Amino acid sequence: MCVELENITATDRSIVIKELKRKRSDVLHQMQLYGVDTSNWSIVDKFCLNVRIAGKRFRELDCIELEALYKKLRVMRKKQENK
Repeated sequence: MCVELENITATDRSIVIKELKRKRSDVLHQMQLYGVDTSNWSIVDKFCLNVRIAGKRFRELDCIELEALYKKLRVMRKKQENK
């Protein structure tokens, strides 16, 4: 019974990890398009630490926060393109 519970939990965890990776990738792509150097983690963290952006380091963002940041970056890019 314990082994079955571990297998179920491991499957759920792998789904969450895959979703987190996908959202991180999406956000990093939007950051690139906005002009942030995503090859340097200190720059990414500095960008995310801004209270108006996320207020946290990139690695500390959960799925909900990443989704909100993704939307925010798309709006920021759209405003940048309209200038």
